[in-house]
Amino acid sequence: MKRFHKYTSLLAVFVASMWLVSCANYVQNVEPLIDVIDDPLLNSQAQVPFIINGVNRQLALAASQMVTLAELQSDAFYFDTRVPNSTFPTFADIDACVPQLDNNSSNNQWGTLGNYRFHADNLVERALGKITFTSDAAGTAARANALFNGYLHGGIVRYFYASY
Repeated sequence: MKRFHKYTSLLAVFVASMWLVSCANYVQNVEPLIDVIDDPLLNSQAQVPFIINGVNRQLALAASQMVTLAELQSDAFYFDTRVPNSTFPTFADIDACVPQLDNNSSNNQWGTLGNYRFHADNLVERALGKITFTSDAAGTAARANALFNGYLHGGIVRYFYASY
């Protein structure tokens, strides 16, 4: 019994010392992230083209996935493992129109569409309330450009949702 008590005491001391040590701040002098932009920094008229480029990028990602899946289901693409250098055997399920839930070639299409919808809707939200546009012709044109692109891409992504 003394031996068990000794090990229990050692384990308790070890856990307590690790808990105390883990509270210390060991990570110091970390460089700030260079590929992240804080949300408030995007709320200026000068950032509208940057946000529109981001929405266009999301369109490219979503369209490439949706077109590939549509072509596989429509027999425009024919997937055959006997073809040399044929890749992605998960396309065979899509070609047979029976994609499984864990099919990694089709399960992230909805996440990509969701990101696209978020960016398009966020552009409209910023243009209508968060960004202060100047009252001159440049401000009016920037606001109109932001709203046009936001509504256009919002319609495209909703079309993708409805058709796929």
